[in-house]
Amino acid sequence: MPLTIEELLVRWDTDEGKELLQIVVAALLADEPCANILSGFPGVAEIKSGLDLRHANLSGANLSGANLLDADLHRANLSGADLLDADLHRANLSDADLLGADLIDADLRGANLIGANLSGADLIGADLIDADFHHADISGANLSGAYLRGANLREADLRGAYLQGAHLKEARYDGETQWPDDFDYEVAGAIHVGDAPAKN
Repeated sequence: MPLTIEELLVRWDTDEGKELLQIVVAALLADEPCANILSGFPGVAEIKSGLDLRHANLSGANLSGANLLDADLHRANLSGADLLDADLHRANLSDADLLGADLIDADLRGANLIGANLSGADLIGADLIDADFHHADISGANLSGAYLRGANLREADLRGAYLQGAHLKEARYDGETQWPDDFDYEVAGAIHVGDAPAKN
C-alpha cells in the first residue's frame, strides 16, 4: 500500500531520514548513483527510478550540476536551492516549492512542474522543452533565453516574468494563462488551445 502524505513527510524527520538526505545530496554532487543509498527506505519502492525525494526539505541546498534524471521531487521544498546546470530531465516536480531557486542552464526537458511554485526563480538558458507548467506559478521568474518549445503553459501565471529571448515556439497556452504586460506571446510562437483568449 502506498504511503500516505503524512508518512511521506514524517520519514524525513527521523534520524535515519535526515542522515540519508545528507548522504544523497553528497552523492548527487559527486555524480554517484543514489538508488542503492535509498533502497529499503519507506516509500522508495513505489518509485521506478529509486530516486524518491518526495516531500524532502532541500531548501537552500547546493545541487549544482546534480544528476536528478527521473527523480521524484513531488512537493519537495527546493526554495532557494542551487540547481545550476542540474539534470532534471523527466523529473517529477509537481507541487514542488522552487521559490527563488537557481535553475540557470538546468535540463528540465519533459519535467512535470504541474502546480509548482517557480516565483522569482532564475531559469536563464534552461531547457524546458516539453515541460508541463500547468497551473504553475512562474511569476517574476527570469526565463531569458530559456527553451520552452512544446511546453504546457495552460493556467500558468507568468505575470512579471522576464521572457527576453525565450524560445516559445509551439508552447501551449489557454485562456487562463497570465502573461507579462506588453509581451506578445503570439509573435513569440506560442499556440493557443481552448476557447477563451489569454490574459495579460
